[in-house]
Amino acid sequence: MISSISPQHKKVLITVKSPPYPSKGYRELVCTAGITEEGEWIRLVPMPYRYLNTNTKFEKYDWIELDAIKHDKDQRYETFRPIDLDKIEITGSLTKNDKWRDRKDFLTPYVSQKTLCEKISEFRKKADANDQYSADSLFMIKPHEILDIETEDDDPKWKPEWQQLFEQETLFEDMKMKPLDKIPFKFFYKFKCCAECSGHRMKIEDWEIVELARNYLDDLDLLKTKVIEKYKDWMLTKREVSFFVGSTLEHHRRKAKNPYIIIGVFYPPKDSQNSLF
Repeated sequence: MISSISPQHKKVLITVKSPPYPSKGYRELVCTAGITEEGEWIRLVPMPYRYLNTNTKFEKYDWIELDAIKHDKDQRYETFRPIDLDKIEITGSLTKNDKWRDRKDFLTPYVSQKTLCEKISEFRKKADANDQYSADSLFMIKPHEILDIETEDDDPKWKPEWQQLFEQETLFEDMKMKPLDKIPFKFFYKFKCCAECSGHRMKIEDWEIVELARNYLDDLDLLKTKVIEKYKDWMLTKREVSFFVGSTLEHHRRKAKNPYIIIGVFYPPKDSQNSLF
């Protein structure tokens, strides 16, 4: 378990980038997470990704190095605050050569041997003992069976206090908020985490699904069709799907019945297709 109040130098394989959300204090928040060189899950907050310098703008499955300190406002044990975003270094990548094989070989040992039901039960026990922050807030699972993907209507506009951030005037060009589309849908996977599981319905908060949806904002029916085509029809027939799972700070803090959402989808080709990649 990561624990320190002193600055630490971290080498991290980035596995998760959530969609950006407006933030009064940081202009924008992106939940960024990965696995350290020592094999521990870590969350890096704040990470205003779209505002990073070009030479520090990493991608998923890049290795980055940075200095970070245990977060002072997020008590989840995996959460660290970057000290200087301009000093992030990209030092390697799992995006070249046989990229899916390299990623799968690296990440397979990190797939939890516990089911999501067991993870939720562990969280509930610790929450009942007022010890919820020692419960895992980042992990990876392989679902037993994915049943469906669902879309749900969402507000097409940012909430008023966030919209004001885009509209406010500033004297400094580099402090202006960049336009950020609001996707008018939420996306959910329905799945069983084990044979005995009664089923879960979990929201998908992944940069990739939002970027896909953003391409079709002028045709919302086509948007839903394209998401279903990729995340259900294509993934469930052609790919071997696992989930990166994380808690939301609000639900973790409030000891929710289930604080977890899907923060990323890992989808290497099924073994019979590995020779094609």
